[in-house]
Amino acid sequence: MSDPTQEAESRTINLDDDTADGVNLLLEFLYTLQIPTWGSGTVAFATAERAFFLGDKYGVPSLRDAGLSKLKEYVTNVTEAWVKYGAGVNVSWVNWFDGVWSWDQEGSGALRETIISALLPISKTVIELVEFQDLVWKNRDFGLAFMRAITAERLVRVSEW
Repeated sequence: MSDPTQEAESRTINLDDDTADGVNLLLEFLYTLQIPTWGSGTVAFATAERAFFLGDKYGVPSLRDAGLSKLKEYVTNVTEAWVKYGAGVNVSWVNWFDGVWSWDQEGSGALRETIISALLPISKTVIELVEFQDLVWKNRDFGLAFMRAITAERLVRVSEW
């Protein structure tokens, strides 16, 4: 990390621990207030994820929230595909999903809630998938959160009777 005093004197900021793509994304967002649309599929997802992290890291809430919004949209789309195609779900998404539970950026809780909310309506289907069972087995925190959400949903339904 560079010395802030030296940066002030030289009028430069060193972003040594960020990639060129990350810096470009940050600059483009600051000028346009939109996350750039670089590619599609996993490239677009990686851009949204990077926006989420950079916004949190550099204290740019609008960038963090834009990235979070795109990630939520992606989660919903992938969850729908999971139901439609079953075992054909992208394994890299399951691995990413597994890692979400360790994120501590502001807004991570909202993303975790979106994931659980997206999975609840399809819980009967998704719980039978081997990929989902592996995910629950590898990540007990997720498994507990998912079971709490299912229980809470069932209790609401019972109270509505």
